[in-house]
Amino acid sequence: MKKFVALCVLLAMLCAWTSMAWAAAEYCIPDPRIYFGVEANESGVKTDEQWMTIKFETEEECNRAFREYAELLKEDRFGFRVITDDEDRVLLDCSGSIRKMADSKSKSDYVIKVINFSEFGAAIQINVSLDVALEDTGDRPETAYRTVAPKNSGSGSSGSSSENDCSWCGGSGNCRNCGGSGRVYNWLSGTREYVNQNCRDCSGTGRCFWCRGSGKG
Repeated sequence: MKKFVALCVLLAMLCAWTSMAWAAAEYCIPDPRIYFGVEANESGVKTDEQWMTIKFETEEECNRAFREYAELLKEDRFGFRVITDDEDRVLLDCSGSIRKMADSKSKSDYVIKVINFSEFGAAIQINVSLDVALEDTGDRPETAYRTVAPKNSGSGSSGSSSENDCSWCGGSGNCRNCGGSGRVYNWLSGTREYVNQNCRDCSGTGRCFWCRGSGKG
């Protein structure tokens, strides 16, 4: 009986350790579109990364946004370490088994890159490994950024009380990530599996997180 109890305890400890290992293998950052309060002006997906560009009304506003977002990413809770941190570029890495990108300028591998193009169009470019999730972490700037909305968004700068359509969902009120279903297939870190889970962006509600389903910005 004692051996059975000891075996049960050992299995429980093993399961707990495995769960912690899985949790440690999952990385996320605040979704730039949510944090900056505007849909990306340009974006795309490459072999091992996704990238987007967020534009601002002024060079000063772009500089403020770049530094505040970069400082947020460097917080210990996200689990990244700084490779390069200079006036206009921040490269971050992590200890997890994540597909990395190469930076020819610094000859370093990284999983996140944030570049400030304030002098060349007042824009910030963010490159993120596909293994890093973009989530609404609840982080919001104290003062809304004065951003430039995409031409097809139908919305003005962030922080306004405009009755125009929400720039994130295009006026549909539905979550862009899951299309309103509340469910998505996510890649399970450390495996080759995709599992059907509640959408992280809307917490399974199917409603646009930005306008809370109203469709208005």
